[in-house]
Amino acid sequence: MNTIIKPILLAVLSGLVLSACQKNIDHQPIEEPVHTGNEIFEEQTVESFSTFETFGLQKQMYVYATRLRVRSTPEITGENILGVLNANDIVEVVESDPSFGDFVEIKIIKSYAKIASSERYFTSKNYLSTQKMEVGSKSSGEGEYFMIQNVATEIIRVYKKSCEEDVCRHQMVLEAEMVAGEDDGTRRTIVGNFHITSWHKFYQDNAGSYPSWYNPNYMMPPGPDSSVLSWADESVLPYKGASVRGAFGWYTAKVGPNSAYQWTHGTIGWGADKKKYIHVTRGLFANLFSDPRSHGCSRTDNETIAYIRELLPKGSRLIKVYAKEAYLDRDRRAYRDNKKAQWDYILTKNGSQRDRQRADRNLVLADGTQQDRWLEEGTYTIDQHPDAEWFIPDSKNAKFGTNGNVYGLDREEMKGVFLVDAGVFVNYQHPKSIEVGGYSDEFMPSYVLAPDDTRFYIQIHLSDNEIY
Repeated sequence: MNTIIKPILLAVLSGLVLSACQKNIDHQPIEEPVHTGNEIFEEQTVESFSTFETFGLQKQMYVYATRLRVRSTPEITGENILGVLNANDIVEVVESDPSFGDFVEIKIIKSYAKIASSERYFTSKNYLSTQKMEVGSKSSGEGEYFMIQNVATEIIRVYKKSCEEDVCRHQMVLEAEMVAGEDDGTRRTIVGNFHITSWHKFYQDNAGSYPSWYNPNYMMPPGPDSSVLSWADESVLPYKGASVRGAFGWYTAKVGPNSAYQWTHGTIGWGADKKKYIHVTRGLFANLFSDPRSHGCSRTDNETIAYIRELLPKGSRLIKVYAKEAYLDRDRRAYRDNKKAQWDYILTKNGSQRDRQRADRNLVLADGTQQDRWLEEGTYTIDQHPDAEWFIPDSKNAKFGTNGNVYGLDREEMKGVFLVDAGVFVNYQHPKSIEVGGYSDEFMPSYVLAPDDTRFYIQIHLSDNEIY
């Protein structure tokens, strides 16, 4: 084949292979339950603490839920939501009446949440307690880790929650590359405040366009170090109408609410391929002759998504932003001794198309999984040192590299900053030209919002730092 035509065809097909996520693939609306806005937390009622009848009026109580809606009247409608309280916010019960049902009237004593002004405030009594919730614990529903995806820089970061006396400085435990949606007016990745609603191993879309990476009823996928073309070859497609094999990779996290069906998932390839199929999206030919990014989903390599699956259970917070990046501590002293950690994994056949066996090597061995059920074993190198990307206004060179502005927005649209070493935001607002999904009643959880007067260092052209 002509040496010029071949890379062009490869680039065009790369766009087909690597752009799996589409709004018309899945139609599974995620409802917002009445009190918490999330079905996972709706079950989070207090069982081991005092009931409302025993703690009485005029007594200060803690919010014992990850998120709890406040309303202007004691009824469930879509028009009376004033905002959302977070775990351990303090309220005082000022009135209870049988006609209120599950609601009680409250006075908000302490909260960093933005609650709209109202003559009266009501919330469900089932999520109030005389004792604090351990934020980050399993009982909180969210777990001890959360994820922030910066669409502007195409970077995923996972943080371990760390708050002392209402001051939060979280510890970053993972930094990894991702691929965002294509900038064509309809496929941009949306931003917002979400939770992981479910995990799926070897996910396959409902339309069947992208057959599972592994399925016991299918032939095996192409081997490690295969070309992009091989994942769309008829020899690995199990039925007519399929486009690409394994486009959702090893694991897929569905998120909600109001996510536009934009999941976070792996990609084609094996662990041994590392980030090969992520880096190809930034190649010259791929961008000249095709649209190699996703249809809005956040895509990362398979080793990364497998490790994220270990850290973030169902119910974990996932926040997507389009932000300039900066440092709380220019020297990143909390990370000075950090070296790249390693995680050993074994990918197994067990639990295909379900949320079953994960890939941690120790867990797989402890389960006694026989080697004939193993697909691949390897070691993942974990980047645990936060590195901010610089921002270049009105530039789309990120198609061929990284510049912190993949959609080429003007500087005027960028409000506030994301402090990557602390996992918090200062004066941040979503750009007006980026679609916002997620919870409509909560901008972000209070533990990621730093005071407006927080001093920070923003990186300019790789090396220079300016203080703000």
